[in-house]
Amino acid sequence: MTALLDHLSDREAELAHSVPAVVGPAQRAFAVRLRRRLRAYFLVQGELRERADGGLSVYARVLQPLEPEVLHIDPHTRDVTPMKVSWRHLFQRLSPQEEVREVEYPLEFAEELEALVRGVAGQFAALLEDYSRAERLLREAIDVRADSRSHALDQLRVDLALAMAAQDRHEEAIEDLRRRADEDDASPELLRSLYRLLGTDPDGTWRTRLSPEGRHEAVSLLRRAASHHGDPRRDMTIYNLANVLATGGPEDEQEAKQLIEDLLRSGGHYRGAWYVQRSRGAVSWAELLGVQQAGDEEAVRAKAKEAAYWYSRAARSRPRVRLFWREGARLWLLRQFPPAPILHANARDGHDMAGHRLRTLWHEWRFQRLRRSLLKRGDKQLRGARFVDAYASFDWAIVGRADHLETLARTCKAIALRQLGEDEEAEQEWQTARDADPHAILMRATVANDRRGYSLPRGLPGNEPSDPDGATKLFVKRGGLSTD
Repeated sequence: MTALLDHLSDREAELAHSVPAVVGPAQRAFAVRLRRRLRAYFLVQGELRERADGGLSVYARVLQPLEPEVLHIDPHTRDVTPMKVSWRHLFQRLSPQEEVREVEYPLEFAEELEALVRGVAGQFAALLEDYSRAERLLREAIDVRADSRSHALDQLRVDLALAMAAQDRHEEAIEDLRRRADEDDASPELLRSLYRLLGTDPDGTWRTRLSPEGRHEAVSLLRRAASHHGDPRRDMTIYNLANVLATGGPEDEQEAKQLIEDLLRSGGHYRGAWYVQRSRGAVSWAELLGVQQAGDEEAVRAKAKEAAYWYSRAARSRPRVRLFWREGARLWLLRQFPPAPILHANARDGHDMAGHRLRTLWHEWRFQRLRRSLLKRGDKQLRGARFVDAYASFDWAIVGRADHLETLARTCKAIALRQLGEDEEAEQEWQTARDADPHAILMRATVANDRRGYSLPRGLPGNEPSDPDGATKLFVKRGGLSTD
């Protein structure tokens, strides 16, 4: 306490308090209750051990509360949903001190505590999205004990990297974390955070597929993080590892299946998480495609039943609303999470292959109803120049069906992307829609000529004619209809 009070500013020193209680490293339940009673952000605990020579050794830990809910970014449904977690607190070791010296500030880990207290201001600035100030404050905090290998300070390094990435310095943030990750004792949270940065583009978009080098690094990071069996977020690590392995060869796919089944048998939150159930359904569907090529009808039906079961469970387990939901600095009284049509489309395909006629009809009806609802919503948003929302609605309506509604969703998504300045992606999406179905040419022309309904300051993707006569002639030329 003396070291903290002597080195912290007056405002920071007001955050540090001495508590007349003894909390040993094994008394975790007592430490949790004490932290809650005190409403503390950190609680330092540990023990003093007397050595044979009469001196003392100190082994300290810091207890920190974790967010009770986090967001799950799903590359399959292309959206974000809340995720309840089983963890509530994190216990992290501070640097052990084998010998306490007779000096004014005998406890070396007090410098790490000073860094943690100073880092709170940077974490709060990041919460308010003041990333440049957060970076400055976090660097000042880390510099107090820059050579520390404590997992507690690794969290400050993670927060610093995220603040840098938020300022369009994505690669610099990755390299900053890599320097620490190259050391054997890096924290699992830092390893996971580096994996997340490797899996996202500089604009924050999640990459659906990593490069071979990036995939190899991601697997290595997640395996190292999963080796920490005491990590409260180990299940999260295993799930991410299974997703990366599922994109590999047969051996990796088999390991991914085993990891997912282990999560489903566990007693934690992941047993009932919709995205774990969806992943299990995807494993069964991949196996179905394999046995289908071999011509084994009984095996196809069995795998179809498995896939249908897990896809249906995923659709039912997906969250719909949350009360008092916080996103960054914003608090929602009621936050709705739209359903994903693609889950019902997956379940429909599974039940169809399994011969479940009524369930096939039910999921087909649910899928079509949700997809039409998203298309109507997207059209309203596009007319209101809410291009970000329109892009999201049309993107969610795309599930891989070769029909006119899929073409409409792709065409309108390309138009929304054009208005957002994403010209290259807009052109790719438009070419996909046009090549798959020539009706996209007529749909594009309909939007272009509805001047009272749509305001498109950046025009339309593609260079095809948008007038009714020119669009119709091109439609006929591309085989859209017969002229007989």
